[in-house]
Amino acid sequence: MKAWYTSVLKSHDPTLRAEVKKAVLEQEGPRPQDQIGCVIEFLRGNRHLCGVVQPAPYGRRVLWVLDQEGREGWVRGRKVVDFSREKLGAQPRESLVRQLRQIDTQREKAKQEIDMQTLWATAAESEQQVWALDELAALYFGPQPGRDGRAALARALEEGKWFSRQESQYSPLPARVVEQHQSALAKRQQAEERLREGARWLRQVMAGRPAPRPAHAAEVIALLEEAALFGGESPRASEVARLMQEAHLHGPLAAFEVLAKLGYWQPDENLDLHRWQVPVEFSAGALAEAAGAAWAPEAAKCRRWWGRRVYGVTAEDGSCGWAFSLRRSWSGYKLGLHFPVPGLLLAPGGAVHQEVAARGVALHLPDRELPLIPPGIAAKAVFSTRERRPALSVEVRLNKGFAIERYEVGLRRVRVGRLLRPGVEAEADRPWRWLAGLAERLRAQRLAAGALLLPEPPTELRVREGQVGVEQVVWEESVGLLAEEFQVMAESLVGQWCVREGIPALYLVEALPAAGSDPGGEWTPARHYAVQRGLSRDRLGVSPEVNPRRGAGPCVPMSRPLARYTDLLMQQQLVSHLAQGAPHYTAEDLERVLEENTWAREVAERVTRGARRYWGLKYLEDRVGQEMGAVILERPSAGYLIEVEDCQVRTFLPGTRERRGEPGDWLRVEIVQVSARREQLLLRQV
Repeated sequence: MKAWYTSVLKSHDPTLRAEVKKAVLEQEGPRPQDQIGCVIEFLRGNRHLCGVVQPAPYGRRVLWVLDQEGREGWVRGRKVVDFSREKLGAQPRESLVRQLRQIDTQREKAKQEIDMQTLWATAAESEQQVWALDELAALYFGPQPGRDGRAALARALEEGKWFSRQESQYSPLPARVVEQHQSALAKRQQAEERLREGARWLRQVMAGRPAPRPAHAAEVIALLEEAALFGGESPRASEVARLMQEAHLHGPLAAFEVLAKLGYWQPDENLDLHRWQVPVEFSAGALAEAAGAAWAPEAAKCRRWWGRRVYGVTAEDGSCGWAFSLRRSWSGYKLGLHFPVPGLLLAPGGAVHQEVAARGVALHLPDRELPLIPPGIAAKAVFSTRERRPALSVEVRLNKGFAIERYEVGLRRVRVGRLLRPGVEAEADRPWRWLAGLAERLRAQRLAAGALLLPEPPTELRVREGQVGVEQVVWEESVGLLAEEFQVMAESLVGQWCVREGIPALYLVEALPAAGSDPGGEWTPARHYAVQRGLSRDRLGVSPEVNPRRGAGPCVPMSRPLARYTDLLMQQQLVSHLAQGAPHYTAEDLERVLEENTWAREVAERVTRGARRYWGLKYLEDRVGQEMGAVILERPSAGYLIEVEDCQVRTFLPGTRERRGEPGDWLRVEIVQVSARREQLLLRQV
């Protein structure tokens, strides 16, 4: 809206224009040049600042102000809260800023001394609803508010705890609102006092002095935990920062050390498990349900398997996770591939099923195993030499040349006749020789179809009784060959069966590496690294696609139900189709479950990678000053990316002009400095 005098100033009468101009200027107050040197209180955003009026450049009719922070700028009249009667004479800039800061400190002190509750009560009892700043100053201070009284009152009113402001007018808040403000303030003060008490306790703990545990110790520990896990990115960053400052702690590592001293965490605590909220134990409800788990009615539909010799492949803990058998007939061979079905022991939607879905995968870390399924159910589901147990079986008919003639997927009851353990030679009987020959032929067929074979490293880090060591991965060669080839065969045949029967399923797609990679030959760290760099991430989907890395058609993951939730899910789908004639999940259901499970699988990968690196560095901590072998994986412009022998820790090593190496070259390095907790490793090339 235009000002009232806009049209008058367009008049042709010079006398009238002069009178209107004079009236407007008198209404706006004195000219800025008459206010030079005055100390003012003004608003910048929601902050009250002190400033001194300076000569205005260009002669503009707004205030040019130097503030207490040493900045100069324009200040409009509506932002000015108070004009002080005192003036600061012409002085150096630094002196003016110093005096403004002193005035600001005095006004802050005066603000704290104002009894706002009494002022609010007096104003609220009055019939007057709206108050100007001068009126409130006169009500509280009387006719003489003092040099800083009016400005200090303006600062107190700006907090909004007792009065609401509308432009330059103030109204007392309702009693209910004031009570809420006071209650919130009391809670904040109590929280601050608890924080200071907790910080004093932590300082005594770090100093090694006995100290009574405060009543709110759990809250303090929770803040320390956030500091150790997330640092400045904690959800309660401000509270964490205040506690760390009060306790004289600096950085996430200091918070971790306090938690370790308190016994809340172990010195080798896996922080990634806390950071990503990975469940370590099963809930009491899940354990109770697992203890009383019984086979579902579908288990009664499993037919007995009559194979003469069934070989069971065991894990390190002795449990038999899958089995296979081969029987010769007049026309060829009958191969049986058998997998346990723990899903028949899970109550749909029960506590165990929910926790299994949340975990996603089993974690195999150097220092611990985090199973996917509670031990009570796993022990009932795995195969045994004493009794026949339900199995999802893939029966394959082969001719005398080991070519597949037909196959069938069904439910069977299987008892293992012989267990194959790591490091134990398989017996050299005739069925075993037939099995080994079949596995070799299957591998040759996959290689001819373009499959990529990427052997795993021959050593692993293991933690035994707190000591880190390197152990050889011991598998009798033919057993490892059978394990890989028969599982690939089973998942490929099940994939073909799902496509043929129209069963909605999850399909695993593993792409080949980029062109130029050399996957052939024996395992070497450099070749392993080069091929891994060219590999894209495995993916799961509901559309059947070929699996080029395996050299096979559509593959349905179902061979590891004790370690992967997707395999367990697909077994439930197959069992439902076999026992009831209809699948349990639609394609949309599988897509939803897959989306929910993606994050759990990514977290498991991060936790596993972090744990292996931590324990690899821990292995090197005991070898500071020693020389070890290392292999060059890659040669950036400024040095080498190397992998230290045995522990497979990768790090950067600066290069020299005198010594230049290529990927695959071996060299000797000296361990100079290592810190597993700080993720630091310093090496020197010998």
